Amino acid sequence: MKTLILLFLLFHLSETSAIYGQKIIPEKEYIFIGTYNGLSKDIEFEFIDDKGKNYIFQEIGDEVTIDLFEEENIDKKFEITWINETREVVDAEGESTGETQKIKMIIWLKAL
Repeated sequence: MKTLILLFLLFHLSETSAIYGQKIIPEKEYIFIGTYNGLSKDIEFEFIDDKGKNYIFQEIGDEVTIDLFEEENIDKKFEITWINETREVVDAEGESTGETQKIKMIIWLKAL
């Protein structure tokens, strides 16, 4: 019985961890196939899908091994997995402004 209770508690804690009184909610993953258009003037990663919809990403996750800064990847087709992530906005000194900003982050990239 103790084992069952312990397993329940561990599962519950892993699903609803709290940091500073806030629940951590896993971000929803999105997947699409698109052609890489290169970097924007703001150094964001631009893709377009087969229907003409543009996708702009601000960051790339640590697990991504394809270097999108390399020009050889422009005009190549990829399967992209991405999430929306909320980040704290910081000032020039690195201090939090108390504001948050949503960004799009590529977490997996596969050349097709």
